[in-house]
Amino acid sequence: SDGDRNEIDVAVFGSDNDVDFELTGDYNVAGFGIFEGSDNSAEITQDGDYNLATIDVLGDESYVEIDQNGDFNEGYAGAVGGFNELNVQQEGDDNILLAELGVGEDGPSGNITDGNTISMSQNGSQNDIVVRVGGAVESNGNTLDVTQNGDLNILDLLVDGSSNMIDIAQE
Repeated sequence: SDGDRNEIDVAVFGSDNDVDFELTGDYNVAGFGIFEGSDNSAEITQDGDYNLATIDVLGDESYVEIDQNGDFNEGYAGAVGGFNELNVQQEGDDNILLAELGVGEDGPSGNITDGNTISMSQNGSQNDIVVRVGGAVESNGNTLDVTQNGDLNILDLLVDGSSNMIDIAQE
């Protein structure tokens, strides 16, 4: 989609799906729900203006990527299931990101959210990341990698479970 009042909402059911959207300019909004499947891939790229991207995954071994460049970047990535990979990169000012694993709905993997990887990177000023892991379902052995470059960095982590690895860099 190119310019003006962009908005996309997609719900995908099943396995081995690949969904990729690029929104350039103006009122960008994109949302995905990937449910009851495995080995899915969802990517959102947004360049400029009022960016908002959300991706939810209910299943195992899926790949999620959100790239936001410029203006009012807001991102949400959530997963219930095992061995999912969530990647979010935000460039610009007023970056806000919420990432959740095993929060809310019960997952399809015997109510376990293990072995997931979340990688988050923010470049700009007024960076804000909130990460919640576990709580509603068991969540162990996850990897969290957070990088924030710029001024006024805020990071809020709530991690429940064991054997989770966390790497934080704020510059």
